[in-house]
Amino acid sequence: MPPAPAKPGGSKSFVQVAALSDPGRIAWLTGYLAGFGPVISEVAPGGLTRVRLGPYEAVDEANAALAKLRAAGYTDARLIPAAP
Repeated sequence: MPPAPAKPGGSKSFVQVAALSDPGRIAWLTGYLAGFGPVISEVAPGGLTRVRLGPYEAVDEANAALAKLRAAGYTDARLIPAAP
């Protein structure tokens, strides 16, 4: 999957790596991803915890992080715009 195109207005974005329910996997992934950039985890309304990198001010930075994650095997990672 190619990197996401730049969005007008330069809004912040995140790279979502996974949505998990197992606390052990969440902790491990959060620690592992720290080598790629700032990690954020948040519980979604359905109870899964979203594990993301960011926020990134520039879409180029987000795309670079996305490319590194995909090269590391996280092929389902994707860009997510920050909520307004």
